[in-house]
Amino acid sequence: MASQDRCDVTAIFEHSHSQRHFSDAYVDKQLIIDAWDQAKFAPTAFNCQPMRIDLVGQGPTRKALVPLAGISNQDAISSAPWVCVLSWDPDLSTVMTKCKAPQDFIDMAQSRVDTVSPQSATLQAAYFLVTLRARGLGVAPMTGLSINAVDKLLHRENHWRTMMVFCIGYPDFTQRNPTRAPRPSWGDIAQEYDTDSLSPTDFVC
Repeated sequence: MASQDRCDVTAIFEHSHSQRHFSDAYVDKQLIIDAWDQAKFAPTAFNCQPMRIDLVGQGPTRKALVPLAGISNQDAISSAPWVCVLSWDPDLSTVMTKCKAPQDFIDMAQSRVDTVSPQSATLQAAYFLVTLRARGLGVAPMTGLSINAVDKLLHRENHWRTMMVFCIGYPDFTQRNPTRAPRPSWGDIAQEYDTDSLSPTDFVC
């Protein structure tokens, strides 16, 4: 990996924080759409592509959304240039059909929708977070909100199920981020099995 690639990866993961303070800089909506156009290649079960997005600018819908979040999240939701409400869809067949999925895939995905859809949508959300950060945007992912109330506000017609909110904008670097809490090491979180069974000499480039 080139050194520049390493710097980019470090910036996206190690140097990024959940952004609570946003600058006044204009954020083109197309940046968010472009981020999605990369995040959509995340692997999903049966290629079901279940994540749905409500893109909310500043206006009446945002004002209605703010009080549905926990107190500690309301300032960021109110001030961010853009808010994305991320949801999973209980109806997988429409998008899968449009994407020319085989009918047996559609049937299998739909029969397991309550498991497949939220799991795969959460994986898509992680990709979306990374692709937004890769464009220099700050993101604050939040789950502290009244899910049922957000669904009543936004999803009466399509029945999407809210998962989380992303507050999105350029970071305000005049505001200090809190000190990052420690993270576990590999040894804290991993179990290994038969990891000494292969060596580099087993592979031919």
